[in-house]
Amino acid sequence: MSNFGKIISGVIAILKYQDQVLLIQRVKEPYKGKYSLVGGKIEFGEHLHESVKREVKEETGLEPVSCDYIGFIHELIKGDGENICHFNMHLFQMELEHLNFVESDEGKLKAFNIDEIEKHKDDFLPSDYLMLKEIFVNKNKVNHFSLVEQKGNVYDMLKFERI
Repeated sequence: MSNFGKIISGVIAILKYQDQVLLIQRVKEPYKGKYSLVGGKIEFGEHLHESVKREVKEETGLEPVSCDYIGFIHELIKGDGENICHFNMHLFQMELEHLNFVESDEGKLKAFNIDEIEKHKDDFLPSDYLMLKEIFVNKNKVNHFSLVEQKGNVYDMLKFERI
């Protein structure tokens, strides 16, 4: 089923273990092949905290020890002058006890050192890279509007601004 013309409400999690962040390499569009925060769609009737815990468990097999709401991201992806995808994502930070994750069919999991985020920025979703930078480098909360333009397999960040 296509997401064209729909607003997708979801949850995403910064999964932190010591000085590392666990990300997933997407196997689906948009952003296929890019590393992203773990997350997904909110199911009808589901509380935000239940939703993010379910998504993390489904995609990693992990049960974080903490779950803190830390921000919101409103993202539009444009292609050929039209809106392709429209996301309203609730952002959580979750602490992990270990990195003994289980791979899922959602993508390959990989832990990145927080101090290497800048070095890997081209491997990440543009907005996820900027969220990680805001939180870990600039020490800010994330409440942003993101506008991304897709040209084939390339995603260009046009705007990333506070809302």
